[in-house]
Amino acid sequence: MGIHTIKNSATGEVTIMMDGNVASSGGFRLYVIEDIHGRADLLDRIVNEIYRDIEKQHTDNCITITLGDYIDRGPDSRSVIDRLARNPFPTEYVALMGNHEALFEKYLNGAPIGDYWRNLGGLETLHSYGVPVKGL
Repeated sequence: MGIHTIKNSATGEVTIMMDGNVASSGGFRLYVIEDIHGRADLLDRIVNEIYRDIEKQHTDNCITITLGDYIDRGPDSRSVIDRLARNPFPTEYVALMGNHEALFEKYLNGAPIGDYWRNLGGLETLHSYGVPVKGL
């Protein structure tokens, strides 16, 4: 952690602030979020923190990037996906697919990975969508 500086010959210095996963340069802010894992409660807290940070920094030149792993393990994958599909952030938003989403997609397409995916929290995801998981 800490603060790292990268010199860009075309634009000057760019300061990357690792503390809080926020990168900033000359009024531009980048919010990077990873590993939500079915925790809609924590996603809501992060969204609120971004709103507060933008108000505090007085900037609207921002983007939020989520790095995947939205599902599995936590109790509310469906709510996480529903929120992210509507872009809850007060910024532009880019969503990347993580390995958990890729495994879910393979599972839905019939790949024989059920046991592996289940061990990574797949049952919690199915349960959040109302799928009976008893006996799976």
